[in-house]
Amino acid sequence: AKAVVFTLTHFLGKEAMQDWGWRIPFLLAAVPGLIAVWGRRGMPESGAFLEQQVAAESEQKAAEEEGEGVCLEVSHSRSSVRHVVSDNGTNIWIGFGAVACFATLNYGGFVWINSYLGKRGMSPSGTMLTSLVSRFVLMTLGVPMGWVADTKGVAWLMFASSCGAAVVGLPSFILLGAFPTSLAVSLPVIGICFAILGASGQSCFLYVVELFPTTTR
Repeated sequence: AKAVVFTLTHFLGKEAMQDWGWRIPFLLAAVPGLIAVWGRRGMPESGAFLEQQVAAESEQKAAEEEGEGVCLEVSHSRSSVRHVVSDNGTNIWIGFGAVACFATLNYGGFVWINSYLGKRGMSPSGTMLTSLVSRFVLMTLGVPMGWVADTKGVAWLMFASSCGAAVVGLPSFILLGAFPTSLAVSLPVIGICFAILGASGQSCFLYVVELFPTTTR
């Protein structure tokens, strides 16, 4: 998306981009959006989910035959949220923490930092180049990080990412603040270091599988 905006701004000009060109990226976004919808509709449900669905339908059918269907449905709707919280309270807080950690790194390390460097004197082309490099590294590392999450577990990868962010976060910010206009600093720090941490933290979207059983999900 950033590459498309950067290219359109370069060819159309800043004024034309602000006037009418900003609509083009939204139109182009329809293509990957439709592909994602098509892929999701064709993706089969997991065996565990289908088994749980069949069991729930069988339980409901048996209750209806005994004349208890309405009572069972009302009781289930009233107690489901309470049971989820009481049975998975610790995991819910872990999930909150994982999402907060990833969101902080993703916003601070890839969005806010560009605005910060721009205010400190870095050119728009410099911030755009840094952002493009970081996003490219993120996408490139998506598959290997997914493999690590599958083999080692999402929790292990999230822990490693959090420890890395805790260790390099403050020194990296101090370094960027000392050299806010230098691509020789921003590219390795944001484009590579932050991108590696961000790629490892993206596994938080898979955390729900390890934290909660099929019925809760």
